[in-house]
Amino acid sequence: MATHEDHDIGAPAAMESPSTTTNTHDTGAATSHHLTSFYWGHQATILFDDWRTTSPGTYVASLLALLLISFLYQYLERLTSPSSPILLPYSSSSSSCCPTTPHNNNNHSKPISPSPHQLPLPTKLLLTLLFSLRVGLAYLLMLAVMSFNGGVFLAVILGLSAGFFVFRTDIHTPKCVPVLSASDANLHP
Repeated sequence: MATHEDHDIGAPAAMESPSTTTNTHDTGAATSHHLTSFYWGHQATILFDDWRTTSPGTYVASLLALLLISFLYQYLERLTSPSSPILLPYSSSSSSCCPTTPHNNNNHSKPISPSPHQLPLPTKLLLTLLFSLRVGLAYLLMLAVMSFNGGVFLAVILGLSAGFFVFRTDIHTPKCVPVLSASDANLHP
């Protein structure tokens, strides 16, 4: 009677990557065990069996592609954020963009983004498409990092960091500076 160990339950040898080791039991059946620690080297399988790096040149090209994809991810993150340039035409055009605070009694505040109900359907569809693309890229980047290759990990982190610096650091700065009146100046030490 055939047991579970009598069948080849591992990946064929042609499909193995450096992040996979193959052990044979006393029955000769191959099983696949994935590494759970980072390794360094130019031989890696990234996302698909067809995306293998076998030379330093293909490895560097793959790392540059991952860096560019990570950079693009941050651009898509910006396009789907509340401060998106896509939403700019739908922002209110009040004279002041500073929100009302206890120290600023200015009642004219500009909303960060319009209500979703105010957006036209084509804009909603575009934002949804960009969101779907962004989420898909995020999962693909996660899976690429799960190749456990140290260079892949560093390329993704560097691309995300550079993209954040270029596309997203300006969203953390105020778009306007509140003008304090003489009475507001007394509230600050």
